Amino acid sequence: MASEQSRDTIKLNLHLARLPVHYGWIIVIIGSLTVFSCVGLARFGYSMLLPGMQANLQLSYDQMGFISTVNFVGYLIAVGCAPFLISRLGPRWTISTGLLFLGLCMVATGFASHFFHILLLYGLTGFGSGMANVPVMVLVSRWFVSRQRGRAAGFMLIGNGVAIIFAGMLIPHLNSSLGAQGWRSGWWILGLLSILICLLAGIFLRNDPGELGLEASGKKVEAQAARKWTLPKSANKKILLHLGLLYAIFGSTYMVYGTFIVTSMVTERGFDEALAGRFWAWVGCISLVSGPFFGFLSDKIGRKGGLMVVFGVQTLAYALLMDLPVLIQVPRGFFFPYVCMGLLPGLCQQ
Repeated sequence: MASEQSRDTIKLNLHLARLPVHYGWIIVIIGSLTVFSCVGLARFGYSMLLPGMQANLQLSYDQMGFISTVNFVGYLIAVGCAPFLISRLGPRWTISTGLLFLGLCMVATGFASHFFHILLLYGLTGFGSGMANVPVMVLVSRWFVSRQRGRAAGFMLIGNGVAIIFAGMLIPHLNSSLGAQGWRSGWWILGLLSILICLLAGIFLRNDPGELGLEASGKKVEAQAARKWTLPKSANKKILLHLGLLYAIFGSTYMVYGTFIVTSMVTERGFDEALAGRFWAWVGCISLVSGPFFGFLSDKIGRKGGLMVVFGVQTLAYALLMDLPVLIQVPRGFFFPYVCMGLLPGLCQQ
């Protein structure tokens, strides 16, 4: 039986290696679906579900913020565990397990009826998100040479924008059709989609080009250039600490905005949920372009330049939103900050 399974695996790998495009781009497609689930649905989907949850369960802003914080804590724990999990399971099965875990937790959240139940389940969802998201970016470095990694990661991030559009359109429809319990159906649908993506990841992901007898995409072009530079370990630590600080700043600002903006539009600005959903969907539409474009840009101008663009656009968006009471009366003025914010999901992983 084991030998038959091994032969079937070898046959499948041979077929996959003979595809007309480099298999690295299949990895990008499955990676995009993974980001669609673990970031787009699990994190940004919460923003659209929050108004319905708040109304039905009588959640305060403190409680909603605490739920989001626990999700980030779960994600942070998963990031710390990622090296151990990847070394034991490999990226393929770490991603698949993370997607299955978060999918089940999202389905269970749809049955929750108490603040503490949601708190626990959404914290576990954050852990599953980290289990899936971190290894999928590891795969980019294995399947693509450095000159192509920004582009590949940018195309992966299309999944994030698609998920924002999907949630922005689906959740208001469910709430208008099902009333106060619509948010529960939303969690069930998002969770089942994540479980489906888990199956696709388990079937099609591969840890390394060597499993299919391939080289990383662009390997021949950069075989000599890749050996020209290395960094000492001390420099690597400094860079990691510097990047950690930058992403802490990014996360503490952008994710707070992403969590509460839809709820604020509905409860404080008088938007109906469908209109708020359309605004949120526009953020997703714009981020579809931002990932590939700015990924390509970072390959050209470097990661440092890409990060400078990130924080420049983020600063512009927040500066515009500071005058929100005036801008909200002018649809075009209110829309422009969303253009800037829509660029950020595609920029954040430069």
